[in-house]
Amino acid sequence: MDDCALLISSCDGYADLWTPFFNLLHKNWPDCPFPVFLITEEKRPVIDHVTPLALGKNLDWSSLLLKALDAVGSTCVLFMLEDFFLREPIDTQRILHLLGQMKNDALNMLRVTPNRGPNRGIDGKEFGEISREAPYRVSTQAAFWRVTVLKNLLVAGESAWQFEMYGSTRSRDLANFVAVWQDALTYRHHVVERGKWFPWEYNRFKKMNIGVDIKARPPMSLGETLIWITRKKLSPLYQWIKKYRKGRDRLL
Repeated sequence: MDDCALLISSCDGYADLWTPFFNLLHKNWPDCPFPVFLITEEKRPVIDHVTPLALGKNLDWSSLLLKALDAVGSTCVLFMLEDFFLREPIDTQRILHLLGQMKNDALNMLRVTPNRGPNRGIDGKEFGEISREAPYRVSTQAAFWRVTVLKNLLVAGESAWQFEMYGSTRSRDLANFVAVWQDALTYRHHVVERGKWFPWEYNRFKKMNIGVDIKARPPMSLGETLIWITRKKLSPLYQWIKKYRKGRDRLL
């Protein structure tokens, strides 16, 4: 699969996550068919079957990713973040089938998790369409990307959050953005938020003897956890209000 690579987005400030991430990747996906690349700044970790891309210090998130895509040189990437810890074995044949579907159907992006998933079905497919107006149509969730499309949606200087927000708007002129209905990569959720572990993920993974450095990164405090949960619960309401106001403004 020389025309596709597994690209892990990271930076040196998250180096403590690399050991547990790749231990779980090698455990749950030992027959990964793609060359694996890790985005770093200056660090060059020695990890089996992983090529680090030391791309330079003091670059923003989008600039690092643009340089990484040039360095990898493939026409397609399976993109994911370093805090997407795999929890269950990966079905390689299903992953390859999805990649084949992406090529056969000329898809621009195929998200391999239903997190921010499809909202329109496609007959006979295990994935559905993400409509042009859908929030987070462009996302940092794990996905197959056509490299030319991903590069066109990236703007140097933007953070990952800005890429999701503004990239979703920029993507509205592009068709064929889809997501699976059921997880193909089994990470379920990121394990770190704003530089700190979710407490439940911290407790879960530090017991697994996979190299979690308990001194390098603290878990969220109780107060921080409650604030995150509250915002998470209110997010659907906020999106509904935003959509309602937008529809109302069109009628006025």
